[in-house]
Amino acid sequence: MIPSNITRQHILQAISEIKKGKIPPYRESTAWSILYNGEHFPPKYVISLANKFANGRELDPSQFSGGDETNNFLKRKEFDIVEKTTNVQVIKIVTHHKDPKRAAEILYEDGVVAVGWTDFGDLTGKTKDEIQQISQAKWGGSNLSSLKDANQLITFRDKIHKGDLIIAYSRNNTVAMIGEIEGDYYFDDKNRVGNINGELGYANQRKVVWWEKPRNFNRSKLPPPLDEKVKVPGTILICAENYDKLALVRSLEKAGLEVSFGSAVNRRGQQDGESPFFKLLQEKKQIILYGPPGTGKTYEAQRFAVGYLLRSTQANGREP
Repeated sequence: MIPSNITRQHILQAISEIKKGKIPPYRESTAWSILYNGEHFPPKYVISLANKFANGRELDPSQFSGGDETNNFLKRKEFDIVEKTTNVQVIKIVTHHKDPKRAAEILYEDGVVAVGWTDFGDLTGKTKDEIQQISQAKWGGSNLSSLKDANQLITFRDKIHKGDLIIAYSRNNTVAMIGEIEGDYYFDDKNRVGNINGELGYANQRKVVWWEKPRNFNRSKLPPPLDEKVKVPGTILICAENYDKLALVRSLEKAGLEVSFGSAVNRRGQQDGESPFFKLLQEKKQIILYGPPGTGKTYEAQRFAVGYLLRSTQANGREP
């Protein structure tokens, strides 16, 4: 049983403690999460920690149940409980260019996100130390600056996943656009984005499905803490590790921005309204996706769910 003297303030203290460290693997939630300021936290683990602030010790998880007992307790404390279906990383990529608006337009048209360091060559298979050595040899920077380069490139290559959200950030506190990662890292110095003699020369690339709207808006329209995280120095930065896509859509619309996936084409070459998921759900109550790991089942389901919910609520004149 959950102690009745645990207050909302105790729960907020538990969330604050979680943000300072890491959640033990065995305390991660598989089905539900607390959505607070755009971030997700495991409900049962939060209750256990909250008891430490209320009663002096962490509550043994065997003394209370997850699911309805935990979720209903948290709801009574005015916390939002959501299913873990659309949680992703949010990554800021700065569009360094003499004309950032033009650079963003090229990336949008070609459906990619890209960064410089083209003269480092293909990063595939290179270790962090090797990338750091290349940085020092080419630019003669300090150990600290070359390590920063290596860390950012390793992040771009290895730590971004399909379905993650990309915020393309440019000068003057402007968010150029938002998109969803669609593919793995690759190096291409021959295409329009990567050709060193072209307009950009950014050969380190990933495929992205960019949202049609919003475009070119002030970072203050982003919900906290993203509004502050995107201005932190650095070309590549993971701003949030467990963020809800639909929560971002809601926040942007509440800030007065129009959100639209428009005619963005998904990885099957179909618009959302032409997706086989969309057509099947008009005829069936449910769809079961079957296939081996790594074939994109979760990615496709999450992307479709966000687009479908957004379309449905807008069609009915309601907020998502």
